[in-house]
Amino acid sequence: MFTKYNSLTYNTTEQAMPAYTVVQNLQREEAVTTTAVETNNQSEETFELLSPYDKIRLVGRYWPVSAASESKFVMLFLHGSGEHCQRYRHVAKFFNNYQIPCVSYDSRGHGLSGGERGYIFHINALIEDLEYVIKHIRDELHLKMPLVIYAHGTGCVNCLGHILRRKDRPLDCQGLILSTPSVCLKKRPTGIVFVVARTFANLSPHFRLPIAGNYTNKYTNDEEVVEAYRKDPLVHDRWPARTISLYLEVGLLLETTVIQFSMPLLVQHGIDDTVTPIETIKKWFDERIEGEDVDFKAWPNHIHELHNDLDEQFTLPIQFTNGHTLDVKMNFCSFHQVVSPITIDTVSIPKQNWTENTIFNYTNRITYGSCQGGLYPNDDKCVAYQYGPDPIQVIDCHLPKGPYVPLVVLLVHGGYWSAKHNRSIENDVANDLLRFNIVVCNLDYRSVGSNGGYPNTFYDVSNGTDLLRTIAQEHGFSSDRVIIVGHSAGGQLGGYLTGRFRLMPDQPGYSINPLRPIAFVSQAGVNNMWDGCDQASETGSGAVISFLGGTYETYPKRYVLSSMAASSKFSIKVKYPSQFLPLIVPIQAITGSVDITVPISQTINFVEQAKIAGDNCTQVIVDGEDHFVHLNASSKSWHKTLTFILSFIP
Repeated sequence: MFTKYNSLTYNTTEQAMPAYTVVQNLQREEAVTTTAVETNNQSEETFELLSPYDKIRLVGRYWPVSAASESKFVMLFLHGSGEHCQRYRHVAKFFNNYQIPCVSYDSRGHGLSGGERGYIFHINALIEDLEYVIKHIRDELHLKMPLVIYAHGTGCVNCLGHILRRKDRPLDCQGLILSTPSVCLKKRPTGIVFVVARTFANLSPHFRLPIAGNYTNKYTNDEEVVEAYRKDPLVHDRWPARTISLYLEVGLLLETTVIQFSMPLLVQHGIDDTVTPIETIKKWFDERIEGEDVDFKAWPNHIHELHNDLDEQFTLPIQFTNGHTLDVKMNFCSFHQVVSPITIDTVSIPKQNWTENTIFNYTNRITYGSCQGGLYPNDDKCVAYQYGPDPIQVIDCHLPKGPYVPLVVLLVHGGYWSAKHNRSIENDVANDLLRFNIVVCNLDYRSVGSNGGYPNTFYDVSNGTDLLRTIAQEHGFSSDRVIIVGHSAGGQLGGYLTGRFRLMPDQPGYSINPLRPIAFVSQAGVNNMWDGCDQASETGSGAVISFLGGTYETYPKRYVLSSMAASSKFSIKVKYPSQFLPLIVPIQAITGSVDITVPISQTINFVEQAKIAGDNCTQVIVDGEDHFVHLNASSKSWHKTLTFILSFIP
């Protein structure tokens, strides 16, 4: 057996994050690892990461072993809702005795990690956090051996969510233990109940609801552990409405999806568990789980936290890991057969043919004379880079005469997404930015009438933006501090580029590592394509419908992809919430009071939704100015945008 969990044995010198935390300093190091003092003859290290999803701080623990080079695998613990990773210290010590190094981390909104307590905006946040921690295990902790995940309760959602949503990028995991997984609903809600839950979550995402369990004996049959819960300052018992809605959606998806496991899987459950009754989990396992090496173990006289119950709860997991590996001469790459040693490589998207719609790795330098409009008065030089075979698939890089400030502005022109307009309309403001020694990149793309529109325009702006990394390396500036400024239709595309990190693998422009800006300016942007479609008669333009190939009744997924804000119509907003908010960067949404081309409501609606989602979004309505003054360097609107941009120069 092992020393039981005790809330008084872990580090409480660090303060828990406040109830609602917004991380503003995005310039911190990606990972910081420090070694803590030895506790109860157990070595422990603390590490911090900034989530690639939204830069929230993640705090983790590493319990090493004396002879890591001889370890056959590493164990990663994923805790359940309301708790934190230090509650698994005693479990790690148990596995350390078998020379198995262990790692865990506080999920966002839990323990010492950042974020609102218990709040999860999107399943992608959990998925990307998990991927990044595993990357840290490989790259920073240098644990290249096979990895086994022990997930408890709602921690199982992290793994299963990854399997469901990242089919193109398998989880770097060679064995999985799901312990009392909270992944199925006791009673499946009716359609009306589900719609009401989602509606409430969209209207009041931060409203906190109590959950039973953390302070009762529903979780464990060990009264001492229950008492330790009561004294634990890092435990919480409230779920925001948005989080509950997310778990409902994932639960319904799991109930209707057959999952084929290529890795060994053990699902274990306490027969007397009332938090997640075993009947629902066993039914799910029998009907939805397939694989050559999958197993289900029911534990009599045990409830929810098997690793904290009294009795020999760890016998099976050890047999599951050590037992099988001993049978194959301690090779853990497979439980039943010896396979080649595992290798950890960075996932990359292969080069594709030009005819395919994907992210291209194409770079072709063109002489500076090919820049649209040639040299600006404030240019030192301009270099045009082509990112595709079409002459319009190009990005102009304007380099200032003085030493470059640590800031790059990417301009995305508008013009109704029509081939009648190109990047030349940005010439005046681009030249003005060069006065301040800012590198300016002016992006062009295929539009409606030049083989553009959905989806090609999305691929184009994505490819052109990611090419900035190559351009920056050649000219000695950083691509880590980019501000995207988009006007009108370019405002829509600029918002899409800012939110690309939220795309799914099957959506146009998806990338494993998209370039992410530090700020975004929407100049009279069409931030809400749903309303843009409805406003066609008001504006006298069917540009939105032409660009997306139809109305949202026909192509709702296209409108989800292209809209920063959800529809202002309640019935549509409930069914199709914004995929992108929050964008996690400072935003200026600016428009003129007499703009009749793109209604002012586009800006107001976007700002309201962005603020509700938690974004730092500033609304600016310039009195007496219209739609096109944003392209005039002498206008009041441009002066306000310029002031916003200059505020980011250190």
